[in-house]
Amino acid sequence: MIELGILADDLTGGMMVASLLEREGVECPLVSSVEALTDIPSTATAVVVARKIRLVDPVIAVDEAKQTVKALQKLGCKRFYYKYCATFDSTEKGNIGPIAEAMLDALGASQTLFCPAFPVHTVTVFQGMMFIGSTPLGQSFKKFDPVTPMLNSNLVDVLQSQSDSPVGLLSHGLLQRGREAFETYIAQSGAAKLYIADAADDNDLERIAEYTKDWSLTTGADALPSFRARAWQAENQVERKREPKRNASLKAFCRLVRGLKHLLRVVVLAQHLGK
Repeated sequence: MIELGILADDLTGGMMVASLLEREGVECPLVSSVEALTDIPSTATAVVVARKIRLVDPVIAVDEAKQTVKALQKLGCKRFYYKYCATFDSTEKGNIGPIAEAMLDALGASQTLFCPAFPVHTVTVFQGMMFIGSTPLGQSFKKFDPVTPMLNSNLVDVLQSQSDSPVGLLSHGLLQRGREAFETYIAQSGAAKLYIADAADDNDLERIAEYTKDWSLTTGADALPSFRARAWQAENQVERKREPKRNASLKAFCRLVRGLKHLLRVVVLAQHLGK
């Protein structure tokens, strides 16, 4: 059974999240089309559908998201995840908000959260503000991105600008107060439909995964799916396996691609500063 079906908005991100899930002992094939889902092994417990939808027209991205949800539902998928860049790369037109809302509607779900933090790589969110190391997102190298310049560190504002539904915040303090406080907060009258989730460290990610393990849809970057896997493995009393050797080449390739992307950012920044 597919415990987690992931829609990744680009191939690199899809490979990374599949690699991290394999490290958790989760068999997670990667495909680049919904048609290829018919060929995944019956032993898989997660699957990543990687599509190039980060920068396409929102209408096209929304249609792709709906098709992916429908295809994963045919496989009996229990949980869904929308994976995007850890630096929340998007514009006022999307595509993070529109894709998430389309998936939420397709699933008939009432709420979802956005957790782009990746604390191991110093990308954190606190009080809705994203930091890369100690630098706010809007003051980091990302403000020079030629395609999706990130000028605002407040992710609640960033998401609200591209979403039809109201956006709230799941703060670090709320997460620390426990599951009952969390559930009471999101069930209150007038509660938001979309939430930015703080994640200052891996403990926050663990709490988020535990509190939302029964949610139909969650969204974020590469980190949260691993914690979600641990949550369902614990619930199902599945022993975590050692990382398969076949995954080593995939990890190496992901590291290479991430290094090349970082180099490209440096070149773009150098060109900008040289003007």
